[in-house]
Amino acid sequence: ADGTRFAAGDLTNGPVIADVNGDGFNDVVQAGGSSGFVRDGRNGALVDTFDEDRQHINTPAVGKFGSSWRLVSASFVESANQSHIAAYAIAAPGTAPPWPMFRRNAQHTGGPPNPGPGGAGGYYVLDTQGDVYAFGTARHFGSVPILRAHGTPIGNARSVSISGTSDGGGAFILDDKGGMFTFGNAKFFGSVPGLKAAGALTGDVTSVALAVTSDNLGYWVLDTSGGVNAFGNAGFHGSVASLRSGGAGIGNAPSIALAVTTDNQGYWVLDDVGGMFTFGNASFFGSVPQLRNSGVPIGPANVVGMAPTASGNGYWMVDDVGGMFAFGDAPFLGSIPQLRQQGVSIGPAKIIGMVPTPSGNGYYLFDDKGGIFAFGDATFAGSLPGVGVDTTAVSVTPYRGS
Repeated sequence: ADGTRFAAGDLTNGPVIADVNGDGFNDVVQAGGSSGFVRDGRNGALVDTFDEDRQHINTPAVGKFGSSWRLVSASFVESANQSHIAAYAIAAPGTAPPWPMFRRNAQHTGGPPNPGPGGAGGYYVLDTQGDVYAFGTARHFGSVPILRAHGTPIGNARSVSISGTSDGGGAFILDDKGGMFTFGNAKFFGSVPGLKAAGALTGDVTSVALAVTSDNLGYWVLDTSGGVNAFGNAGFHGSVASLRSGGAGIGNAPSIALAVTTDNQGYWVLDDVGGMFTFGNASFFGSVPQLRNSGVPIGPANVVGMAPTASGNGYWMVDDVGGMFAFGDAPFLGSIPQLRQQGVSIGPAKIIGMVPTPSGNGYYLFDDKGGIFAFGDATFAGSLPGVGVDTTAVSVTPYRGS
């Protein structure tokens, strides 16, 4: 409560929010120069004290150890010149939100997750340097700069795509040379430079997109020529490049996006004019050039991304001004031009892609500054401008863990 006072000596660290007594409501844990206190978060009433007559210069922590919950405190006894670490048994946290200490998210706030009705509680944003920013419930597993800092010999290729594992336990990062970097439980199955070193590939093409198998045991890499390279248990089902070499009358628009069917037996390849190419059991539901040919008034903006629906019976496309195109059973749920017409203030940054929510009833659009725009049941969990990060974003992927 406002005005509640208690003696704790100097406050040399931050508070912790946790349901310490298991009553279903969060409490406030604070340790200072002379003792630790637990206060009822609703009214400030004293719940408990701990580590009395000790100096605390570190914030306490709350966590689950096996099947037991503990309040962990580090303190110092000046008269004995000794440090002291104690773990106090506390009740299970009841119905209160998970203890919101720092979860390695981009905001460094650790707020409890708010997944929303679509179940999309978090996402990763990747920039050109390979830095990864985790928002909402997304867990951070590492980044390319961290590998460099630890001595891994990595060139200066530009990072272009990130994909989280289907269980939320790791992430894959692709660079524009086809180099692959794995984090968490994501496994390495090969790379384009590895194929070149083995003599399996020649020429110099730019890799642009990555897709991972549903069991995380393989992946596909797409390049601007429409070439597709399959690694691990990912199957090769054809490519735009192979269609061209076979004599198909296809223009020279660069390929930009790749998406895989739910059973991994096919994939869609998109080019930057909105042309869609299907391979394996992926089905065709329309394209931007087809809409233009049928008389639909579409501006000259470049198409920059696509995603299939959960059923595989439709897909969305987005252009660099945030215009949305829905095909098959994909629902139209809003666009950036629509927001502008409604008076929403949106900066000039270019949209560079989209990702749908797990329910298929929402999607995120993202721009090259890391700005995130949520539609339908997509839950906004933060953005790079919102946390003061000035960088060039290149890819966003949803967090699929719990």
